[in-house]
Amino acid sequence: MDGTETLFQEPQEGGDSIRPGDVVELDVTATYYDGRIMPEWVKADKWIVSSVSGDRVVIGENVSGTHNIKSPVRMKYLRKIS
Repeated sequence: MDGTETLFQEPQEGGDSIRPGDVVELDVTATYYDGRIMPEWVKADKWIVSSVSGDRVVIGENVSGTHNIKSPVRMKYLRKIS
């Protein structure tokens, strides 16, 4: 990170947590759950959450319905937008 980018903050207890069916966007520094580099086109889109287990969130279909990637991402890289 170069100081201008920040990770999204995880919700505090009792906050608005991410759940299956939510629409999320990815932080510019996001990587896949296993640390692999994520393509910029994935980070630029908005995704529907398929499943959540602890800090592991699987993003599935994009909101336009053109991709369904079923990719795990750490929750710290996501921000709920609806």
